[in-house]
Amino acid sequence: MKSRFWSTDWFIGLIVTITIVFSTGSSQLQSLERSAYDWGVRSTERFPSDKIAVIAIDDVSIANIGRWPWPRDLHAELIRLLSEGGVKVIGQTVYFLEPQIDPGIVYIQELINFFSNASFNDVPAEIDSLSNQLDAKRKNKAYADLLSFYLESSLHTRLNQDIETLKGKLFEAEQALDTDSKLAASMSASRRVVLAMPFILGIPRGKPDQEMPNYVLQNALSTIHDRVQAQSQGLYPITSVDAIPPIKPLGSVAAAIGHLNAIPDVDGAIRSEALVVKHFDRFYPSIALQLAAKSLNLSNADIKINLAESVELGSLKIKTDSQLLMNTFFYSDIEGIPAFQVDSFYDVFSGKIPVEKYKGKIVIIGATAVGVGANQVTPVDPAMPPALTLAHSVSSILNEDFFISPEWGFWARLGAFLLIALYLMLIIPRLKAGVAA
Repeated sequence: MKSRFWSTDWFIGLIVTITIVFSTGSSQLQSLERSAYDWGVRSTERFPSDKIAVIAIDDVSIANIGRWPWPRDLHAELIRLLSEGGVKVIGQTVYFLEPQIDPGIVYIQELINFFSNASFNDVPAEIDSLSNQLDAKRKNKAYADLLSFYLESSLHTRLNQDIETLKGKLFEAEQALDTDSKLAASMSASRRVVLAMPFILGIPRGKPDQEMPNYVLQNALSTIHDRVQAQSQGLYPITSVDAIPPIKPLGSVAAAIGHLNAIPDVDGAIRSEALVVKHFDRFYPSIALQLAAKSLNLSNADIKINLAESVELGSLKIKTDSQLLMNTFFYSDIEGIPAFQVDSFYDVFSGKIPVEKYKGKIVIIGATAVGVGANQVTPVDPAMPPALTLAHSVSSILNEDFFISPEWGFWARLGAFLLIALYLMLIIPRLKAGVAA
């Protein structure tokens, strides 16, 4: 009796293959692929860039310096120290999105305004009374007038001197409490600080409420190539609907500004870096890309975007996916030695660690203390501080350690499925169970 074709081995093998093909997008197989990716990262031994160091706002620093957030003149002093030590570039992951106003500065400014506008030119009534008493008592008007003039001028001069001294003290107090100005002055003198800026990710439906400040617009990338008709296919970088720029006194003196947005996978883990974010009609680089560029003495004009393909940093070509996401390599600790040196903010600030240690390096400043910021899940660490995640991204760029999906990947996958299908349909039925397995 001739068997029906749907009960034959080749047909069953074909059904199994088709099932596998259509289930490749399922959450189960995607989870398996992510696990394989993480295992591949952990099992691959590569050495991170020795040009990167992290200065941590850690528990020790907060215990010694004081509760968070700190006055910004502390950041100003660290920037000054690092700059004098010859640091190459400073990546500041602490957001400076609002002015830091000490409550006392408001009252001091009111006193300065009062003393600046008040009139102290009227002769005190006591001096007039004293002059009249002298005139009546001594019956010598000339003498009384002379003494009155002396008292009046002496007291008036002394009063003015006291007022000017007081105003000077108030101005000194105002400057001491204006920590934003101190940080701005330190950044301006350094010219090495790259600031972080958060974007609110989402799909824009209209036009922005307002234009970005000029000091942010200067960081937008202008060299955009579309060699694969990406725009016609709707292939763009991650988009945003809003952004929160640093305050003007700081943003206007920063060496560069880059976005600091984590793009987690569906399981919440960070495996990629969004090298570019598209904010309406402009493209903004990440802080990792900006730090890499500044370390190579490159400007925004040296950064080129190839939509849906890659980002070029000078002669360095960073292959990405269609959204300009770079597959970051995460470096494992080797024999208990951390991938990146992490020093305490307090140890550097207090001079325990000499700043010359960071000469020529990229220094990333960020929080690692408990309760300050949120840690991230990565292939090598389930609780990695964002400053360290950034260090891995910058090193991946500079060392060209990022993972690349080859252009022939699609055909390789197709060929693999075809081989599996042929094996299941034609070869397995002719083998014994043990050999087939």
